Amino acid sequence: MTKVKLLTPGQSMALGEGPIWDPKRDSLWWVDVAGGMLWRRDHNDAPLHSWAMPKRPVSLCLLQDGNLLVVFRRQIGVFDTTSERTAFLECDQVLLPTERFNDCRARSHDELWVGSMDMNQSDPVARVFRVRIGEDSLDIEPYLDGFCVSNGMAWSVDGKEVFVVESSERQILSFPTASGLTHKRQARLVRQYTKLEMPDGLTVDQMGNIWVAVVGPGRIDCLRPDGSVLKSHQLGISHPTSCTFGGSDLATLYVTSMHNDLSNPSIVREQNAGCLFGLEPGAKGCLEKIISAKFTAHVTKGGTL
Repeated sequence: MTKVKLLTPGQSMALGEGPIWDPKRDSLWWVDVAGGMLWRRDHNDAPLHSWAMPKRPVSLCLLQDGNLLVVFRRQIGVFDTTSERTAFLECDQVLLPTERFNDCRARSHDELWVGSMDMNQSDPVARVFRVRIGEDSLDIEPYLDGFCVSNGMAWSVDGKEVFVVESSERQILSFPTASGLTHKRQARLVRQYTKLEMPDGLTVDQMGNIWVAVVGPGRIDCLRPDGSVLKSHQLGISHPTSCTFGGSDLATLYVTSMHNDLSNPSIVREQNAGCLFGLEPGAKGCLEKIISAKFTAHVTKGGTL
Protein backbone atom coordinates (compact mmCIF):
# COMPACT_ATOMS: atom_id res chain seq x y z
CA MET A 1 0.00 0.00 0.00
CA THR A 2 1.36 3.40 -1.00
CA LYS A 3 2.00 5.69 1.96
CA VAL A 4 0.43 9.15 1.81
CA LYS A 5 2.61 11.74 3.56
CA LEU A 6 1.30 14.90 5.21
CA LEU A 7 3.66 17.64 3.98
CA THR A 8 2.25 20.72 5.71
CA PRO A 9 1.23 19.59 9.21
CA GLY A 10 -0.67 22.30 11.03
CA GLN A 11 -0.76 24.51 7.91
CA SER A 12 -4.00 24.05 5.98
CA MET A 13 -5.38 26.08 3.09
CA ALA A 14 -8.97 27.20 2.75
CA LEU A 15 -8.83 26.21 -0.94
CA GLY A 16 -5.47 24.86 -2.08
CA GLU A 17 -5.20 24.71 -5.87
CA GLY A 18 -2.91 24.94 -8.89
CA PRO A 19 0.17 22.94 -7.79
CA ILE A 20 3.10 23.21 -10.19
CA TRP A 21 6.63 21.85 -9.89
CA ASP A 22 9.51 24.29 -10.43
CA PRO A 23 12.61 22.27 -11.45
CA LYS A 24 14.94 25.29 -11.31
CA ARG A 25 14.19 25.87 -7.64
CA ASP A 26 13.46 22.23 -6.80
CA SER A 27 10.23 23.53 -5.30
CA LEU A 28 6.46 23.24 -5.47
CA TRP A 29 4.26 26.31 -5.96
CA TRP A 30 0.51 26.41 -5.31
CA VAL A 31 -2.20 28.88 -4.31
CA ASP A 32 -4.87 29.24 -1.66
CA VAL A 33 -7.75 30.64 -3.69
CA ALA A 34 -10.05 31.57 -0.81
CA GLY A 35 -7.17 32.75 1.36
CA GLY A 36 -5.67 34.91 -1.40
CA MET A 37 -2.19 33.45 -0.89
CA LEU A 38 0.69 32.13 -2.99
CA TRP A 39 2.70 29.28 -1.41
CA ARG A 40 6.02 27.56 -2.06
CA ARG A 41 7.51 24.43 -0.49
CA ASP A 42 11.12 23.55 -1.18
CA HIS A 43 11.88 19.88 -1.71
CA ASN A 44 14.46 19.85 1.11
CA ASP A 45 11.71 20.37 3.70
CA ALA A 46 12.77 23.96 4.41
CA PRO A 47 10.14 26.24 6.02
CA LEU A 48 7.18 27.16 3.80
CA HIS A 49 7.19 30.48 1.95
CA SER A 50 4.00 32.47 1.41
CA TRP A 51 2.93 35.75 -0.14
CA ALA A 52 -0.36 37.64 0.13
CA MET A 53 -1.74 38.31 -3.34
CA PRO A 54 -3.55 41.55 -4.29
CA LYS A 55 -6.50 39.48 -5.56
CA ARG A 56 -7.55 35.85 -5.31
CA PRO A 57 -5.23 33.65 -7.42
CA VAL A 58 -6.60 30.47 -8.99
CA SER A 59 -3.70 28.87 -10.89
CA LEU A 60 -0.08 29.31 -11.95
CA CYS A 61 2.37 28.93 -14.83
CA LEU A 62 6.18 29.12 -14.84
CA LEU A 63 8.05 31.83 -16.76
CA GLN A 64 11.53 31.31 -18.21
CA ASP A 65 12.92 34.32 -16.33
CA GLY A 66 12.04 32.75 -12.98
CA ASN A 67 8.86 34.74 -12.40
CA LEU A 68 5.32 33.34 -12.31
CA LEU A 69 2.34 33.91 -14.53
CA VAL A 70 -0.58 34.01 -12.08
CA VAL A 71 -4.17 33.53 -13.17
CA PHE A 72 -6.59 35.43 -10.95
CA ARG A 73 -10.38 35.18 -11.02
CA ARG A 74 -10.80 37.80 -13.73
CA GLN A 75 -7.26 38.79 -14.67
CA ILE A 76 -3.84 37.39 -15.45
CA GLY A 77 -0.79 38.83 -13.73
CA VAL A 78 2.95 38.41 -13.35
CA PHE A 79 4.47 37.83 -9.92
CA ASP A 80 8.07 39.03 -9.77
CA THR A 81 9.81 36.58 -7.46
CA THR A 82 12.61 39.06 -6.72
CA SER A 83 10.66 42.23 -5.96
CA GLU A 84 7.65 40.21 -4.73
CA ARG A 85 5.34 42.53 -6.64
CA THR A 86 2.43 41.63 -8.92
CA ALA A 87 1.52 43.43 -12.15
CA PHE A 88 -1.74 42.77 -13.99
CA LEU A 89 -2.08 42.20 -17.71
CA GLU A 90 -4.87 43.62 -19.86
CA CYS A 91 -7.19 40.67 -20.51
CA ASP A 92 -10.25 40.78 -18.24
CA GLN A 93 -12.50 42.03 -21.05
CA VAL A 94 -12.77 38.50 -22.49
CA LEU A 95 -14.92 37.22 -19.63
CA LEU A 96 -18.69 37.29 -19.28
CA PRO A 97 -20.21 38.91 -16.14
CA THR A 98 -20.87 35.57 -14.42
CA GLU A 99 -17.67 33.86 -15.62
CA ARG A 100 -14.28 33.68 -13.91
CA PHE A 101 -10.95 32.06 -14.74
CA ASN A 102 -10.04 28.71 -13.20
CA ASP A 103 -7.28 26.17 -13.94
CA CYS A 104 -4.52 26.80 -16.47
CA ARG A 105 -1.63 24.93 -18.10
CA ALA A 106 1.04 25.88 -20.63
CA ARG A 107 0.91 23.89 -23.84
CA SER A 108 4.18 25.28 -25.21
CA HIS A 109 6.70 28.06 -24.60
CA ASP A 110 4.32 30.60 -26.16
CA GLU A 111 0.83 29.20 -25.52
CA LEU A 112 -1.22 29.02 -22.32
CA TRP A 113 -4.65 27.42 -21.97
CA VAL A 114 -6.93 28.86 -19.29
CA GLY A 115 -10.27 27.40 -18.27
CA SER A 116 -13.17 29.28 -16.72
CA MET A 117 -16.25 28.51 -14.65
CA ASP A 118 -19.73 29.90 -14.15
CA MET A 119 -19.70 31.54 -10.73
CA ASN A 120 -23.13 29.99 -10.03
CA GLN A 121 -21.79 26.62 -11.22
CA SER A 122 -25.06 26.03 -13.09
CA ASP A 123 -25.07 27.75 -16.50
CA PRO A 124 -23.01 26.48 -19.48
CA VAL A 125 -21.29 29.81 -20.14
CA ALA A 126 -17.76 28.80 -19.17
CA ARG A 127 -14.99 28.21 -21.70
CA VAL A 128 -11.40 27.18 -22.18
CA PHE A 129 -9.29 29.94 -23.68
CA ARG A 130 -6.13 29.65 -25.73
CA VAL A 131 -3.71 32.45 -24.89
CA ARG A 132 -0.92 33.02 -27.39
CA ILE A 133 1.89 34.81 -25.63
CA GLY A 134 4.50 36.90 -27.43
CA GLU A 135 6.96 39.50 -26.28
CA ASP A 136 4.69 42.18 -24.80
CA SER A 137 1.50 40.67 -26.21
CA LEU A 138 -1.42 38.43 -25.25
CA ASP A 139 -3.83 37.07 -27.85
CA ILE A 140 -6.79 35.43 -26.11
CA GLU A 141 -9.46 33.43 -27.90
CA PRO A 142 -12.09 30.91 -26.74
CA TYR A 143 -11.20 27.38 -27.84
CA LEU A 144 -13.69 25.14 -26.03
CA ASP A 145 -17.13 26.21 -24.81
CA GLY A 146 -20.34 24.95 -23.23
CA PHE A 147 -18.92 24.26 -19.75
CA CYS A 148 -20.37 25.05 -16.35
CA VAL A 149 -17.13 24.38 -14.45
CA SER A 150 -14.02 23.56 -16.48
CA ASN A 151 -11.32 22.07 -14.29
CA GLY A 152 -8.03 20.33 -14.66
CA MET A 153 -6.28 20.35 -18.00
CA ALA A 154 -3.50 18.17 -19.39
CA TRP A 155 -2.35 16.82 -22.74
CA SER A 156 -1.81 13.27 -23.86
CA VAL A 157 1.84 12.24 -24.18
CA ASP A 158 1.73 12.67 -27.97
CA GLY A 159 0.03 16.06 -27.57
CA LYS A 160 -2.84 15.17 -29.91
CA GLU A 161 -5.62 15.43 -27.33
CA VAL A 162 -6.31 17.53 -24.26
CA PHE A 163 -8.11 16.19 -21.20
CA VAL A 164 -10.48 18.62 -19.48
CA VAL A 165 -12.73 18.06 -16.47
CA GLU A 166 -16.37 19.19 -16.42
CA SER A 167 -16.80 19.10 -12.65
CA SER A 168 -20.48 20.06 -12.61
CA GLU A 169 -21.38 16.99 -14.67
CA ARG A 170 -18.76 14.72 -13.05
CA GLN A 171 -17.00 14.08 -16.36
CA ILE A 172 -13.51 13.86 -17.77
CA LEU A 173 -13.56 14.80 -21.45
CA SER A 174 -11.08 14.66 -24.31
CA PHE A 175 -10.78 17.05 -27.25
CA PRO A 176 -8.49 17.02 -30.31
CA THR A 177 -5.78 19.60 -29.69
CA ALA A 178 -5.72 20.77 -33.29
CA SER A 179 -9.45 21.54 -33.58
CA GLY A 180 -10.95 24.99 -33.90
CA LEU A 181 -13.58 26.38 -31.54
CA THR A 182 -15.30 23.26 -30.21
CA HIS A 183 -18.42 22.77 -28.08
CA LYS A 184 -18.30 20.44 -25.10
CA ARG A 185 -20.87 18.09 -26.65
CA GLN A 186 -18.32 17.18 -29.37
CA ALA A 187 -15.89 15.76 -26.80
CA ARG A 188 -14.97 12.14 -26.24
CA LEU A 189 -16.20 11.05 -22.82
CA VAL A 190 -13.22 9.58 -21.00
CA ARG A 191 -14.96 8.81 -17.71
CA GLN A 192 -18.35 9.51 -16.12
CA TYR A 193 -18.27 9.66 -12.32
CA THR A 194 -21.27 9.32 -10.02
CA LYS A 195 -23.04 12.25 -8.36
CA LEU A 196 -21.11 11.54 -5.16
CA GLU A 197 -17.73 11.68 -6.96
CA MET A 198 -16.55 15.02 -8.38
CA PRO A 199 -13.37 15.02 -10.48
CA ASP A 200 -11.26 18.16 -10.04
CA GLY A 201 -7.64 18.83 -11.04
CA LEU A 202 -5.63 16.31 -13.04
CA THR A 203 -2.25 15.56 -14.59
CA VAL A 204 -0.78 13.00 -17.00
CA ASP A 205 2.24 10.77 -16.34
CA GLN A 206 4.98 9.66 -18.74
CA MET A 207 3.04 6.52 -19.68
CA GLY A 208 -0.01 8.54 -20.68
CA ASN A 209 -2.16 7.66 -17.67
CA ILE A 210 -4.40 10.31 -16.12
CA TRP A 211 -4.18 11.13 -12.40
CA VAL A 212 -7.22 12.98 -11.06
CA ALA A 213 -8.27 14.30 -7.65
CA VAL A 214 -11.77 13.05 -6.80
CA VAL A 215 -13.80 15.09 -4.31
CA GLY A 216 -16.26 13.18 -2.12
CA PRO A 217 -14.57 9.82 -1.59
CA GLY A 218 -11.30 11.72 -1.17
CA ARG A 219 -8.99 9.80 -3.43
CA ILE A 220 -6.60 10.04 -6.35
CA ASP A 221 -7.59 7.88 -9.32
CA CYS A 222 -5.11 6.71 -11.93
CA LEU A 223 -6.97 6.19 -15.21
CA ARG A 224 -5.88 4.67 -18.47
CA PRO A 225 -6.47 6.96 -21.48
CA ASP A 226 -9.71 5.05 -22.18
CA GLY A 227 -11.02 6.01 -18.72
CA SER A 228 -10.75 2.65 -17.01
CA VAL A 229 -9.32 2.73 -13.49
CA LEU A 230 -5.79 1.41 -13.13
CA LYS A 231 -5.51 2.09 -9.39
CA SER A 232 -6.71 4.46 -6.66
CA HIS A 233 -5.18 5.98 -3.54
CA GLN A 234 -7.24 7.05 -0.53
CA LEU A 235 -6.06 10.27 1.14
CA GLY A 236 -7.99 10.33 4.42
CA ILE A 237 -9.75 13.59 3.52
CA SER A 238 -12.84 14.21 1.41
CA HIS A 239 -11.78 17.26 -0.64
CA PRO A 240 -8.55 16.83 -2.65
CA THR A 241 -8.46 19.52 -5.32
CA SER A 242 -5.57 18.94 -7.69
CA CYS A 243 -2.35 17.01 -8.23
CA THR A 244 0.97 17.23 -10.03
CA PHE A 245 4.20 15.27 -10.20
CA GLY A 246 7.42 16.73 -8.87
CA GLY A 247 10.70 16.01 -7.13
CA SER A 248 14.10 15.58 -8.75
CA ASP A 249 12.91 12.44 -10.57
CA LEU A 250 9.27 13.56 -10.99
CA ALA A 251 8.18 10.51 -8.98
CA THR A 252 6.36 12.31 -6.16
CA LEU A 253 2.68 13.10 -6.67
CA TYR A 254 1.74 16.28 -4.79
CA VAL A 255 -1.92 16.75 -3.87
CA THR A 256 -3.60 19.98 -2.73
CA SER A 257 -6.84 20.04 -0.75
CA MET A 258 -9.45 22.34 0.77
CA HIS A 259 -11.51 22.90 3.89
CA ASN A 260 -13.48 26.08 3.19
CA ASP A 261 -16.82 24.42 2.38
CA LEU A 262 -16.74 21.66 4.98
CA SER A 263 -19.16 21.72 7.89
CA ASN A 264 -17.71 22.15 11.37
CA PRO A 265 -18.08 18.43 12.24
CA SER A 266 -16.17 17.59 9.05
CA ILE A 267 -13.33 19.94 9.93
CA VAL A 268 -12.99 18.23 13.31
CA ARG A 269 -13.14 14.79 11.70
CA GLU A 270 -10.74 15.76 8.90
CA GLN A 271 -8.06 17.60 10.82
CA ASN A 272 -5.74 17.56 7.78
CA ALA A 273 -8.27 18.98 5.32
CA GLY A 274 -6.66 21.82 3.39
CA CYS A 275 -3.12 20.47 3.79
CA LEU A 276 -0.62 19.47 1.11
CA PHE A 277 0.04 15.75 0.67
CA GLY A 278 2.65 13.70 -1.16
CA LEU A 279 2.90 10.09 -2.30
CA GLU A 280 5.13 7.99 -4.53
CA PRO A 281 2.65 5.95 -6.59
CA GLY A 282 5.13 4.16 -8.84
CA ALA A 283 4.80 6.54 -11.80
CA LYS A 284 6.71 9.55 -13.09
CA GLY A 285 5.28 12.78 -14.40
CA CYS A 286 6.24 15.16 -17.19
CA LEU A 287 7.96 18.52 -16.82
CA GLU A 288 5.64 21.49 -17.15
CA LYS A 289 6.09 23.68 -20.20
CA ILE A 290 7.64 27.06 -19.37
CA ILE A 291 6.54 30.32 -21.02
CA SER A 292 9.53 32.10 -22.54
CA ALA A 293 8.09 35.62 -22.98
CA LYS A 294 9.13 38.52 -20.78
CA PHE A 295 6.65 41.22 -19.82
CA THR A 296 7.53 44.90 -19.54
CA ALA A 297 5.75 47.85 -17.97
CA HIS A 298 3.89 49.12 -21.02
CA VAL A 299 1.74 45.98 -21.32
CA THR A 300 0.77 45.91 -17.66
CA LYS A 301 -1.31 47.84 -15.22
CA GLY A 302 -1.20 47.96 -11.45
CA GLY A 303 2.59 48.18 -11.29
CA THR A 304 5.81 47.72 -13.20
CA LEU A 305 8.06 44.69 -13.35
